[in-house]
Amino acid sequence: MLEILEQVLMRLRKNPGRPVRARLDEMEVEIRMVKSQARSSRLGDHIASLGPWSGESAEEITELIAGARKDGGSVEPPVF
Repeated sequence: MLEILEQVLMRLRKNPGRPVRARLDEMEVEIRMVKSQARSSRLGDHIASLGPWSGESAEEITELIAGARKDGGSVEPPVF
């Protein structure tokens, strides 16, 4: 299995824009290269920057969280 993974990585290095399929044991897998995305800030940092709670409704808070996610967060906003 290690030899197969080494071959897959070698093929990815040659052509990083093209996914590579391989058979590992009984699994058919596809491995692709992805861009590393540095986050500008975490969701907690974004929420802290908003300041103290000012009586926003659940809908307004959900919109604020959704905006933070668009700015680089990684988790779906909660459903209230």
